[in-house]
Amino acid sequence: MFFFTVLSVRVLDTKSLTTERFPSDDLKSEWHASNDSIELPKGALLENSDGNLVRLVFVAFDRLEEILQWQPDAIDLGNTNNVTKVLNSKVISASLGKGRHIQLKEPVKLTLKHLKTENVSNPTCVFWDYTTNSWSEEGCHVEMSLSNLSHTVCYCDHLTNFAILMDVHAIYLPIPHEIALQIITYVGCVISIICLILAIITFQLFRGLKVMLF
Repeated sequence: MFFFTVLSVRVLDTKSLTTERFPSDDLKSEWHASNDSIELPKGALLENSDGNLVRLVFVAFDRLEEILQWQPDAIDLGNTNNVTKVLNSKVISASLGKGRHIQLKEPVKLTLKHLKTENVSNPTCVFWDYTTNSWSEEGCHVEMSLSNLSHTVCYCDHLTNFAILMDVHAIYLPIPHEIALQIITYVGCVISIICLILAIITFQLFRGLKVMLF
């Protein structure tokens, strides 16, 4: 089950347009997805204006990333490097009055916080493609110079639902730790078997004692 964290609808006058940022300062107190943001440049707003007005809709989703997870294709299924891909950010959305998937001459800037920071790498900015019902990176690229271990910054030339896709690596234990873990497992199994045998013997003894008493 998912719900909107923040929903913002704005109608702006083209005469006073600047770069528009979501969330705005007055919404930051309601913004639970810390440091996630979308910035729309003035040029992108002007080219999608209608009658000197620009209509914007911003939405931040909670838990939607758990539902719309990455579905591997044939190439991913053939990957033997113990790497899987997962959405590692909240899903945020932006649309203008002319529709949802709008091509822009000036790209929008996205800053998305990673949900996990350990054993993950290779961030990719993706959007939800309603045609294929899957995540796609077409028209988006990561700006590595502005990104770090906790956040990814990327630019996209269209508007829709966005998220960050990352590789999750398998955790390898050092050989001594792996051996120790196996020994602990075997010892635990042996103790469990011994306790089971003792329980059966005790049950049989009490059963025989009960027969003798009667």
